[in-house]
Amino acid sequence: MTPSLPRWLNFWYAEREVDPPAVDRWRRQAGLAFNPFGPKAAELDPRLPDYWVDTFSEQTQGRRAALVFGAPGSGQTAAAMLLAYRCVHPAPAPYEAGAFPVYWNPFDRTAGLAARSLEEGVIHTAAAVLARYLADHPARFATLPQGRKRRLARLLTFWAGEKEQVVPELQLEGPDSGVPEELLRDIVRYCPDAAPAGTVRLLDGAWPQGFDALYLILDASTFPVDNLPRPGADTAAARSPGHLRQETTRLYPTAEDVKTLCMDLGVPYDDLPGLERRSKIRELVVYCEREERLSELERIVQEQGGAASAASLGDWRALLDMATSLAGRGIYLKLFLPAAVRADVSGTHLADQAAQLAWSDEDLAHMLQARLAAAGIEDMTRLCAPDASSDLAARLIQAAAGSPRRLVRLGNRLLEAQARHAPRSPGFSAAVIDRVLGPVRGEGAD
Repeated sequence: MTPSLPRWLNFWYAEREVDPPAVDRWRRQAGLAFNPFGPKAAELDPRLPDYWVDTFSEQTQGRRAALVFGAPGSGQTAAAMLLAYRCVHPAPAPYEAGAFPVYWNPFDRTAGLAARSLEEGVIHTAAAVLARYLADHPARFATLPQGRKRRLARLLTFWAGEKEQVVPELQLEGPDSGVPEELLRDIVRYCPDAAPAGTVRLLDGAWPQGFDALYLILDASTFPVDNLPRPGADTAAARSPGHLRQETTRLYPTAEDVKTLCMDLGVPYDDLPGLERRSKIRELVVYCEREERLSELERIVQEQGGAASAASLGDWRALLDMATSLAGRGIYLKLFLPAAVRADVSGTHLADQAAQLAWSDEDLAHMLQARLAAAGIEDMTRLCAPDASSDLAARLIQAAAGSPRRLVRLGNRLLEAQARHAPRSPGFSAAVIDRVLGPVRGEGAD
C-alpha cells in the first residue's frame, strides 16, 4: 500500500517495482503478502514508511539545524525523505507539526538549471515545492496577512523568473483539476514587477498558513558523483518504466524542461494527456514503452543527469556557515553528506556538531523484522526449508555488514536464487542460502 503522501511532496507516487514472475510466484507460495525486500533502490519503495526503523530521529528532528554523515548504503536518502514525511504524517497531528518540508537532492538537474550558486538552487527548489503546495491548498494563501502574502509572492516571482510567468508556471505545476482562479489573482496582486535577487532572505517567513518553520532537507549523500547509474553498474532498475518516471521527474523539474525533453524525442508535448508536469511525464513514459523507445528515453535522461552541476565544497561550507542565522529566522537546514567529505567541511559550527548515521546488528534486525511482519510472517525461520539452519536472519545481518542497502539487496538475491534453483520448495534451501550468503565458516576459519 502506497502511503498517504500529498502530491506536492513529490516522491513515492509511482507504483512499486514489479518482481520477475518467477520471484512473484515463489513469494506467494512462501506465504508472503509481498516481497519484503522490494526495490534495490530502497528509497524508491512506496512501502518504505510502513517498515522503516528510525534509529536516528533524535539526530535530525526538531527546530534545529542538523548535519548527518553516512557511508554509502547507510540509508541517508531514505532518512531524508522520511524526515520530510514526518512533517505531514500522521495526519492531522504530524510528528514534525508546523514544519514545512522542502526535500532536495542537489545533484539532480535542478542544481544546474536555475542556480548560479548552491544558495540559489535551495531557494528555487523551496519556491517550487511551495508553488505545488499552494496550487493544492489555495486557502492557505488566502488567509495569510498581507506581509506574508507579499513574501510568498516575491519568492514565486523569483521562481518563475518574471511576474508575467507566475500564473503559467503555477498552472503547469498545479493538479490536473487546475489551479483556482482566485488564488492566481491573489498571488499576482502581490508579485513585484521585477524578479528579486536570489538571496536566502527570500525564504524569510515564506511559508503558508498553518506552518511556523521551514525545513530545508538537502540530500547530498551522492556528493560528488552522479545519482544515475554509472557505466558498469546494474542498470536493470533504470530501464524499468517506474524508475525512468522517477528519474525524469527529478531531472526535469519544470514544465518547460519536459517540453524540451519531448522536443528531443520528437513527441508533441500538447498531445500527451494530462495538464501538469508529472502527468505529462507519466504519459511520456507510457508512450515510449508502447513504442519500444524506453532505451532512447533512458539515454537522454542519463545524459541529462550526467550533466548536472555539483556545487564545490566551498559552497557547502558557506551553506553550513549560514545554518545558525537561518535557524534564527525559523529556517532549519537538515543536511545529509557522505562521510568521505567530513574532513573537507570541518571547522564550521554545524559540522563540529555533526552526527554519524550508523547501523548496528540490532538495528538491522529490527529493520528485517519490521519488513517481514509487514509482509505477513513472524520471522525468517518461516522462510527456511527443513535442510536450512534456523540462523538465516543472523547470517543475513552479518553479511549486510552494517548496511541496510546491502541487506535489501541480499534479501532480493535470496528470492531470485530460490525462484531460479528450487522454485517448488516453499522455503530457502541450504544450497541457495550458501550460494548467496556464502557457507558457514567453521570455528577455526580465518
